[in-house]
Amino acid sequence: MRLLAVALLAASAAPAPAADDPSAAIEVGRFGVMLDQAEAAQKLAMPASDEPAPDLSTGGIYRQPVATVLRYNVIAERVCRGAVLPKADCEGPFTPSWLGLGAVDDPARLRPMIDEAGARIGTFWSDMCEKARSRDEHLCDIE
Repeated sequence: MRLLAVALLAASAAPAPAADDPSAAIEVGRFGVMLDQAEAAQKLAMPASDEPAPDLSTGGIYRQPVATVLRYNVIAERVCRGAVLPKADCEGPFTPSWLGLGAVDDPARLRPMIDEAGARIGTFWSDMCEKARSRDEHLCDIE
């Protein structure tokens, strides 16, 4: 699974996408899928939690990395209270410098946002999927 995450990140080394670039929307959308799968892995690998997941969805390609990082922080904090994961997964909230900027309509800034979020979320996703693999080997398949 780490290989898949690395492959996804390597594919993101392309030039900065424009706001209407469908590949950017697909790539950012994958982060949401990864987080959905990490939450599903949590349910398999950890005791049930009665905390509802907050709805942090927003629209727009530039707001999606911000919303994704906020969602990641909620999930990672909850997971790290009860799971044994590598230190990098549980070192505290992920707060990239662009997080406080909100929606930034600048194509040159979008690629670094995607790359930075992808590196952190990809590692977390891979580690969570590895924990859950013994109970559902196909949980983290991305098509």
